[in-house]
Amino acid sequence: NRRAVRDHRSGGLAAPVLVVQHLHPSFTGRFLEWMARESALPVEMATDGLAIRAGVVYLAPARLHLRLASGRRLALGAEPDSLHRPSADVLFSSVAAEAGTAAIGVLLTGMGADGAKGLLDILRAGGRTMVQDESSSAVYGMARAAQSLGAVEQILSLERIAAEIFAAIGARA
Repeated sequence: NRRAVRDHRSGGLAAPVLVVQHLHPSFTGRFLEWMARESALPVEMATDGLAIRAGVVYLAPARLHLRLASGRRLALGAEPDSLHRPSADVLFSSVAAEAGTAAIGVLLTGMGADGAKGLLDILRAGGRTMVQDESSSAVYGMARAAQSLGAVEQILSLERIAAEIFAAIGARA
């Protein structure tokens, strides 16, 4: 949410943002361009081995899983072979393992169950978990799957998610 991020910019976002989006590979570049125009934060395509910085959004490239690796670095890879690549489950599970109680997982509108198990990993690691509510979602499958697993701490409208992320980051500082 651009306005919410702008409202909190005085201190900046004290965390990196890692994004997985299920897109056909031919749309990934255009999606990155759109995000860069719309986001109040700088947006970059994730690259293998890149050291992440607070306040920067990193988008998973097409056909590769994005992971948070040790040393606050990104790792990209094709394994495991899965229906979704990049996969939210793969990302969230790596964030749970590397960030533990500092992890914040957010699952937005989408079809299927990708992200539900990884969100549960974040919750079990002591991190925070949020999903977009049904009324503001185009498709409520992924969030519903996460709820069914007991992986969800907060169910929020799209408009409230950015403020809750800032609150969660502030609470852990």
